[in-house]
Amino acid sequence: MATATVDREGDGEQQKRWKQGGYNTLPFIMANEICDRFATAGFNANLISYLTQQLNMTLVDASNTLTNFGGTTSLTVVLGAFFTDSYISRFWIIVAGSVFYQLGMLGLVLSAVVPSLRPPPCAAADACRRPSGGQLAVVYVGAAQDQLAQVLAAAFRKRNAAVPEDTGLLYQDKELDALISTKGRLLHTDKLRFLDRAAIVTPAAGRPKLWRLSTVHRVEELKSLANLLPIWSAGIVLATAGSHNGSFTIMQARTMERHVTRSLEIPPATLSIFTTGATLVSIILYDRAFVPLARRATGLPSGITYFQRMGIGLAVAAAALVEARRRAAAAEHGLLDSPKAVVPMSVFWLVPQYAIHGVADAFASVGQMEFLYDQSPESMRSTAVALFWLCGSFGSYLSTALVAAVQRATRGRGDWLQDNINRGRIDNYYWLVTLVMVLNLGHYLCCFYFYTLKPLEVAEERGHRDEEPGDLPSPQKNGDGMA
Repeated sequence: MATATVDREGDGEQQKRWKQGGYNTLPFIMANEICDRFATAGFNANLISYLTQQLNMTLVDASNTLTNFGGTTSLTVVLGAFFTDSYISRFWIIVAGSVFYQLGMLGLVLSAVVPSLRPPPCAAADACRRPSGGQLAVVYVGAAQDQLAQVLAAAFRKRNAAVPEDTGLLYQDKELDALISTKGRLLHTDKLRFLDRAAIVTPAAGRPKLWRLSTVHRVEELKSLANLLPIWSAGIVLATAGSHNGSFTIMQARTMERHVTRSLEIPPATLSIFTTGATLVSIILYDRAFVPLARRATGLPSGITYFQRMGIGLAVAAAALVEARRRAAAAEHGLLDSPKAVVPMSVFWLVPQYAIHGVADAFASVGQMEFLYDQSPESMRSTAVALFWLCGSFGSYLSTALVAAVQRATRGRGDWLQDNINRGRIDNYYWLVTLVMVLNLGHYLCCFYFYTLKPLEVAEERGHRDEEPGDLPSPQKNGDGMA
């Protein structure tokens, strides 16, 4: 086995002095999340109305603007994760993110308050002035790791070298990997063997350089990251399906009966609370009722694995919606050509649709976060969280592409997505999304079947040490990975 010794004096003692915040930090995290949700929940839910009613955008343009906006904001998380894992502490990344967050909200406020930053009101239904590029810019503005690069560079440099049959000849260095493998080093796997060339020891003078020679652990970090991407990708379509709760569904709600009492009429954006409520209730019932029962059947401390949790969420999300019933009611009362008229059908018919997505989030999204955190390399946990948000980003962009494709395919042949949703066929669009979700579930099951957990070598000196507070349950720790 090829090894090397690197001077790391004092690192062990320094690691012992560092302590994680544990549950003491929970109130601060909760307070931050509550303030964030309080600011963004109403903004996200009402933005479709603002774009169509105040900025005079068409329904399709407004929907695509929303999904592009969501995709772009989620994509920037990757940049923050890169700097967090490589250069800057999490504290300063949060501070910087908060500053940009406030600037974005200020831009949205200015767009709503300053008349010159939005087009004038419509003089007639067919005489609406669209927002200029500058006015849209105000709204939009509101809105890989060194180690991986080193492995790729080292593998490329030695692309013509033959990988030895004896993997013990590949480069190992426990001291060098000590700071990025505190819970154990990754063992060699036979997948993506061309990356093993990065760990081939070649005759070289002087001390080994990581851009020319990587350890097996660092090579396996890249492999494990690539290994989880197929399962991760299944969450993209779930994000696509849920993205229209803030666009098309809000427009449906605007045309429906929203009176709770004679004098109390709820805003259409209020319906988003049912997604959040269903998510919270599902998580509570899952932890307090489902897990204890499942634990008796499976023997796993977590009840079921995060693979099963993700699969349940993806299956639940494939459900039909009630747009066909709303459109039929509009036709029944002669309102097909009156898009602003109120259809005599309660808006609460949309509640199951929101609740279904809330339940799906409680299973699929939470399970995906656990999966990414547990199966990602130890030194790239921030990147794992970024992958979760990147999933939402790609889902938003996929939604934009899907809407554009449907708009092109149905133009002049029924126009599924038009400003007059009573004449449109949003129900057909929802059935198309449901079909895509069913195919996505099949994709997830295939990826799950071929997935292998990352192999971890626990250091002997740690023995059977207790798990640290806050450690997530993994299939390896539970004793049954794939079942």
